[in-house]
This record gives sequence, C-alpha cells and structure tokens, in this order.
Amino acid sequence: MSIIKYILVTGSGGLIGSEAVNFFCKNDYQVVGIDNNMRAYYFGNEGSTHESIEKHQKIYKNYKHFNIDIREKEAIEEIFRKYKFDLIIHTAAQPSHDWAAKEPLTDFSVNANGTLILLENFRKYSSEGVFIFTSTNKVYGDNPNFLPLVENKTRFEIDSKHKYKNGITEDMPLDNTTHSLFGVSKAAADLMVQEYGRYFNLKTGIFRGGCLTGSGHAGVQQHGFLSYLVKCIVTGRKYTIFGYKGKQVRDNIHAHDLINAFYHFYQKPHIGEVYNIGGSRFANISMLEAIKKIEDISDRKSNIEYIDQNRIGDHIWYVSCIDKFKNSYPDWKYEYDIDATIEDICRNSYFAKKVFSFSVAKNLDYWREKNWYYHNLLRQIFKEAIPEGSKVLQVGYGLGDILASLFPKKGVSIDVDDDVVTVSKRRYPYIKFLKADPEKIGLKNRFDYAIFPNSVDHFTDIQLVLERVSSVLNNKGKIVIAGINPRWEQIFYILEKLNLKRNEPPRNWLRIENLKNLVTVSGYEVTDYGFRILVPMHIPVISRVINRLVKNVKFLSRFCVEQYVVGEKKKIVIDKKLTTSIIIPHFNQYEDLKKCLQELPKIGKKTEVVLVDYGSDSNIVDLVKRLIKGYKNIEFIATKCGRKEAIKLGLNAASGDIFIIYEAEMGVPATELVSLYKLLASKQADFVNGTRHIYPLKGQRLRQLNIIVNLLFGWFYTWLLGQQVTDLLCNVKALCKEDYAKLKINGKIDSNFDLLFAAATNNLKIVELPVHYRKNFSAKSNIELFKHIVLLVQMGLFGLWSMKIKSLLKVRTKKISLPRGKKLILDLVGK
Repeated sequence: MSIIKYILVTGSGGLIGSEAVNFFCKNDYQVVGIDNNMRAYYFGNEGSTHESIEKHQKIYKNYKHFNIDIREKEAIEEIFRKYKFDLIIHTAAQPSHDWAAKEPLTDFSVNANGTLILLENFRKYSSEGVFIFTSTNKVYGDNPNFLPLVENKTRFEIDSKHKYKNGITEDMPLDNTTHSLFGVSKAAADLMVQEYGRYFNLKTGIFRGGCLTGSGHAGVQQHGFLSYLVKCIVTGRKYTIFGYKGKQVRDNIHAHDLINAFYHFYQKPHIGEVYNIGGSRFANISMLEAIKKIEDISDRKSNIEYIDQNRIGDHIWYVSCIDKFKNSYPDWKYEYDIDATIEDICRNSYFAKKVFSFSVAKNLDYWREKNWYYHNLLRQIFKEAIPEGSKVLQVGYGLGDILASLFPKKGVSIDVDDDVVTVSKRRYPYIKFLKADPEKIGLKNRFDYAIFPNSVDHFTDIQLVLERVSSVLNNKGKIVIAGINPRWEQIFYILEKLNLKRNEPPRNWLRIENLKNLVTVSGYEVTDYGFRILVPMHIPVISRVINRLVKNVKFLSRFCVEQYVVGEKKKIVIDKKLTTSIIIPHFNQYEDLKKCLQELPKIGKKTEVVLVDYGSDSNIVDLVKRLIKGYKNIEFIATKCGRKEAIKLGLNAASGDIFIIYEAEMGVPATELVSLYKLLASKQADFVNGTRHIYPLKGQRLRQLNIIVNLLFGWFYTWLLGQQVTDLLCNVKALCKEDYAKLKINGKIDSNFDLLFAAATNNLKIVELPVHYRKNFSAKSNIELFKHIVLLVQMGLFGLWSMKIKSLLKVRTKKISLPRGKKLILDLVGK
C-alpha cells in the first residue's frame, strides 16, 4: 500500500501556487492550500484569487483549502499538527515594489514574518520534508544596474566579455545597494530559509526568480510585467514605461517550467541551497521587443506612455544564469520559450478570453524551438527547390514559417485548424492564410509552386489533394513534397513516448517509391527526389558534416528522416469513349451485392457488370437473379468452380474496353474505381494494382507487424516482377481488354498472383494505385495475417520457379555429329 504524501502550497490561488496545485493534484498527491485572497487587498478585484481557489475545490477531490493568513500563528500550527507535509511550496507573499512603499509594515510582516512562522512549524512538525521558497531577483537590489551595459537598438545588453554574459549567478552580493522595501522583506525571508536549512540541517531550497509568468497571471499594474503588458495591449489600455527608454531587459520563466524545477529539487533536495531561476538566455526580452511581439501575436496596437523616471530598485538588465541548477538537475528542461509564453498569455489568460473568441492554439512553437535544427533543415529542402519571388501555395502543416522563409511574391496557406490559421495571420500579415479542406481546394489564383511540408503524411486522400492542387497551378507549375521516411516510424514512436517529439496520429505509410507513384498517378512528372537529414539534432560541426555528406551517398541517404519529391504538372488526356466491364466474383453475398450495385458509379462511355457466382446456395442464386432484373448491362454467370476460375470466366465473358476486378463486400469504396479507369484511359498504365498499405487502417491489429511483412514481401516481389509492387493481395485490379488477350492466365493459382505474374511476364506497365480499405477487423484478423504470410511464401516460390529459375534451366536444343554420319538431336533439359 502506497504512503499518502501531503503537499502544502501557500498562496495556492496565485500564479505559481495554482500551477503547483494543478501539478501535484494531477499526480495524485494530497494537496493542502493556504490562501486568504490578500491579492484582492493589494490589487483590488483584478488581483483576486477567489475564482482560482473555487476552481481547485471543484476540480480536485484531493485538494483541501484553508482560508487563513500565513501570519496567524495558531491557525498555521494547527494545520502542521494535523498533516505531516512531505513538501512545502511557499509562494504566498506581498509581491509588488510599489505597494510595499504604501504599507511597509504589512509588506514585511507578510514576506518576512509569515515565512518565519512557516519555517518554525516546518522544523517542529515536518522536519523530514522539503521546504521550497519562491524568492526573487530583487534581493540583489540594484547591483545589476552597475554592470557594464551596452545600449543597442531595442535593448540594453551586458558587455560580451563580462563574467555574467550568460546571466547573473548566485555570487552577486545582496548588500550595499538599494533594494526597494519589497526587495528587503524578500531578502530577509530568503536568508531565513537558508539559515533554517544550514543551522537546523533541513532540506530547504531558495529559488530567486526573474519574471514569473504564464496565463494564470492576473495581469495587474503593480505586479507581473509581461502579463499586465499583454492585458493592456489586448484590451486597449494605456501602458506606462518607467525609464530606461523601454530597453530594460527581463528574463521570463513560465510557471509550468518553474514548478517542474521545484519538482526536480523535491526529488533530490539539498540543504539551504540558493538557485537563480528564470528564462535565462533561453527566454528573455526587452520592453520594446515585448511590445512589438505582443502586437504581432494579438493583432492589436499598443497605447504606450513613457515616463523618464525609473522606479526605485528597478533593473536595467537582468538575465538569470541557471547553470548551477542545471548542473544539479540536468534532466530539467524548458518547455516554454518567450514566444510560447506570450502566446499562452494571449490565448489562455482570463482577460484575453474575454477579448478573443478562438480556442487555445496548438503549441507548435515549443516543438519548433525545441527541434530548431531539424526545422531549419526542413525549410532548406523547399528553399533549394523554389526561387524567391515565386507564387507559392502551402497545403497544411501550420504556422507558415516555411512559406515565409521562401519570400514569395504571393503566398497563400491553407489549413483545417481555425486556431492555427488565426495565429499565422498575425505573425505573417503579408501572407494569406485560409481555413480550407485540402481535398476541396477552390482558389481563383494560380501558383508557380505548391509545397507540402510533412502534410501528406496525414491526408485522408493524397491523390485527391494532389489533383485538386493541379487545378490551381500554372502550366509547368511544380509541387514540392516533403514527408517522413517510414524507416523512422519506430524511432519517432519512442521519441514521442519520451516527450522528445510532438505526438501525432498514425501517419500514412509512404516510402519514396509510394510517394513518387502518387505524384505520377495524380498527373505530375517526377523531376527530382531524394532524402535529407540523417542527423536531426544539433551536434556542433558533426551534424552539418554528416548531413552534407550523406545526401550524396545513395545507400546511406535512404535512412534519412526526410524524403522529398518534386513533380511538374503535365497535361493528361483521358479517353472518355472507352467502355468498362466490372467483374465481381461472389459467394453467398446477396446483401453485399445489393448494396454494391446501388453504389457502383458509371465509368466511361458504358459500364457493364459481370457477376460470377461460384457456388452460392440455390436460394441466393435466385435472389441475385431477381435483383439484377432491375438493372441494365449486367451479365450473370453461375459456376461451381472456385474464385480463381470464377475471375477467369468473368474476364473471358467481359466485353468492355477496360476490365476492372472488384469485390462484392466493397472493402474499397466503389467511387475509387473511377481512378483505375483514368490511369488506363490516359495510357499512364497497362495494368493497375490496388494497394491498401498507404493509409492507416482503422482498427487494424498488429499494424507494425503488417507493415514489416508487407515491406519484406514487397521487396521480394518487386525484384521478382521487375516492377514496384507493395500489395499482392488486394482484390482490386484493372487492365485493358487488348492486353488481357495477350496474357496466359494459369487459372489454377490465386488470381491476384496469376494476373500479376502474367502482366509482368508480358512487360505490361504495372502502376499501383493507393486505395482506402475499410474492412472491419476482428480477432480473426491475426489468424488471417499468418494465412496470408503462408500464401505469400507459396506464391513467391511458385513465381521464383516459373519466372526466374525455369528460364535459366529452359530447354535447349543442340545438334551433335555421330561417328557413322547420323545426326541425333538431343534435348537438354535442366532438371
């Protein structure tokens, strides 16, 4: 039985306190919160924590709240007597410079005395636990302002040769400086927490924060620079900059990342340790830079007032150096950069939700920043193929950064996600972002290029999208497609589980051959293809050298993350005067046939249906005969032979110019048969073979095993037939009548293999057409898989003998002269 662990969070309704409550409650700890809504006293109703506390109480059954003041000795001691706390996160405080000057006694009693009361009860009742104190960089007073700073266009920066070039470390002195009264009261508490750790040998941690922020911030004038700035801009309020030309720099750490740091300390605590914690060089920004970025993200104009007099104790430049914490806790990582943090406040803070009507946008920024090296190389694929100043359409992917990097003369991006479109519009106002379904593109503009940055991996119907895009391309217009190499499927699965990659739904299984084939059957000529990015993470020098070398090494390049295809639009002429015969073998499938006949489309000039019944019950045969009386151009054949012979009978009886073999159960939608006709009628193929292994199959069991099996057999049969074939068992196939007449059909082996072997032997051009398979998978599917493996092996051996070995050992004739002048012709038969 697991031991119940109690966590105490003071200031549980504030920004950091709320984040702590959410984190630990979701991880099944028992959380005790203390908050008497003093924020409303400090900052008025805008600062109230009442709603936040109510929300905790409604959502979490493992949250217990106490509405008391941390200065109430008896009440605090009663709580500590009742619970033995494993962790105390102390965030309750008076947090404002300006407010402290109004009521110095209140400020000091809350920040210093309140902390001392908590420490003493921690020592008496929970001494084996961990005490974390949320301190502040204001304990350093204005010492940072005496650093050698350089004024740049939008910010102050420290001299690049100074020891604090990577941020201010914990060795900066606290004394002989002006702090502000708030800074003094926090410094007193800071030192007291250190002392309780060292003097009493208690596990205490002091985190001197930069700007702590996030969407949970109330956004009040006297506390929370970034949140209040966002609030002013999105609501149209005036914002006042106090001094330093607005170039003062702050590092900002999101509350989520801070609590995660607390959690790492809690797992491996130290005694009386002090850590500077903030956005560091990863997430810092000046006032002027923040205003510009918020304006871009929120699509609002700021109303700024500037006062030359700075606030007492205010820093000109402050960036935290977090090396000490990172060295102690190397597994801790940021999840929010400055863009993601501002976007979170713009989307999810209570005041922003009143302004904006859209929901939370997907946080693609975090992953783009986390995997910046990979995304830079992905952009390069498109930059190499597309000259600047082109008219470019982007289909899918998201935020528009790739399209923007091409510097198009005209740029249009379409995506199905409302929020992504909204965010992108604000970031790149010179690009047109539209919410549209890629399968229903209806644009009036014409483009030189269309780009697909990893979007084809998730399209429901890739061929349909590519055909739609063709209609909006200029003559000789090109498409540039980049997709994930399926060889990385398992690696990505592991990375997603380790939270090193953004989670995605199952991708389409697209090898480079499949991608090239799709481009071809959709009306394009492949002009270039290849692979890029073997090392997707940044390793100085090594990554660059390997990625440059490998792309020119054919074998190694096939193991790269990205594969790409460039296709040029070509004119396709489809003969619409050809007639079509659809051959449907069936066995006791009356209901399937009934539905199938209703859904079959008209294909070509005339559509004939040849139904071949191979041994159904007499009652079923009678029902089918009555059914077909309501239709024209249906020929019915009844036989007692098996399915393979039935298909041969149907093909021999068909009269159309194009033969399509189909199945009564319609595992492939009937509407997709039109695509088979188009490929043959446009002379792009002599034989069309359906392949079901491109799109994910809903409910499929053992998907990865299926993929491996099909990959292995695909390689073998592609070698055997001399043409690309990935699905040997799909029952949907098509060929022309005149080509069928040339084939020698065995009629005694499985019809799928019989037709493919015959087509390859007669040098017919086999083209695979991706189809959507909608079979209902059941527990029997696993058994079927192994039956199919046996069949693939059997037919492979048959094909190997008949198409390869037999030809090497074929019968030869040779004349041999005998002694008596007689001649004997010997048949040399290889056996």
